[in-house]
Amino acid sequence: MRTTVRLKSDHGEKLLARLIADAESAPESTSAARLWAAAYSAVQDPLKSLFEEVEKDFPAKVRTSEHWAVFVDRLEDESEHVAHVLTWGKPSRRRKRSGRLQRFSSRNGWTMRSGFEIWSVEGNAIREALLHLQIDLRFPRKDLPKDIIGVCHVCWRTAAPSPRGMFYCEEHGKFGRAYKHALARRLWRDPSQPEEIRKSFVWHWAIERREQLPYALWAEPQDLSALAAICRGEDRSLDLEPDWRVPIQDYWGVFPRTLSYLKRHPSRVNITDVDSVLSALDPVVTGLAAVQKRMHLLMAADHRLFFDRLVYVEACLEADARRRRNRGPKARQVERPGQIVVPYTFSYSGAGSASLI
Repeated sequence: MRTTVRLKSDHGEKLLARLIADAESAPESTSAARLWAAAYSAVQDPLKSLFEEVEKDFPAKVRTSEHWAVFVDRLEDESEHVAHVLTWGKPSRRRKRSGRLQRFSSRNGWTMRSGFEIWSVEGNAIREALLHLQIDLRFPRKDLPKDIIGVCHVCWRTAAPSPRGMFYCEEHGKFGRAYKHALARRLWRDPSQPEEIRKSFVWHWAIERREQLPYALWAEPQDLSALAAICRGEDRSLDLEPDWRVPIQDYWGVFPRTLSYLKRHPSRVNITDVDSVLSALDPVVTGLAAVQKRMHLLMAADHRLFFDRLVYVEACLEADARRRRNRGPKARQVERPGQIVVPYTFSYSGAGSASLI
């Protein structure tokens, strides 16, 4: 019998405070080493097993920022596909394989969502602690997978990697007002959402929007593997990828916020042309324009990939609109960020490599 594990609503907040306090109060070693020791002793399985795996693969007396880079890469690699399946609520067409979260959930008699809840809440606390302690994430070996381009951590735009291992577009890379607004949007819940589904509004609405598209236009995790390869800078021939095109103008009714956004854009946007739409929605990434162009060419050839990004754009813009309506003295109470289980960052970094549940 499967059981549901319930974390206290403030578990992530308390864990973050504990990690920072322990890392800052330890009398010796580096902040990276202190945080490693504090996190290993504070988290539970299945996340504790990830620490043990990295320690086994990279033996060392002192843990450094390089080990944290490996840890975060594997943390996100594991969670990308699991979050995708749990978020969309649909099985993949690809053969299922057993991953870490499935093994630990099965071993303990948990539901898969319970295992992912622990992984997500504790993993997010560790990421926030790394940012707070300003630990730069750098990979120790050249052959380790590291994207050279990705999707911004807090919005839909393509972005370059930051020294701390996350992707931020030029608008959100300075951690100012725009960043705080985008992060708040990503974690926000609309009061009208079903209370039993502990997802941020962005992903609640992304699910709703995608279900308005024909199933043939849904991008499954395996369909994103080519984009992931391009993100990593691999020399992958676009001629070998599927050609899957439809008249995109027939589907703008699914994306009213995005359409309005495009109509307000300073430059004239041809809403029947994928390249024109992407040029407006996804500004050029300085220094990585050639890689980004290959990504756009693939989206133009396979419209499943184009609509996959568009679903996320629409959800972000809808969240912005609803949050604006929920301000002022009569604003309705919304769930605190610490209670969100699947805020989920849109990315291609784990596509094609993580095990599916």
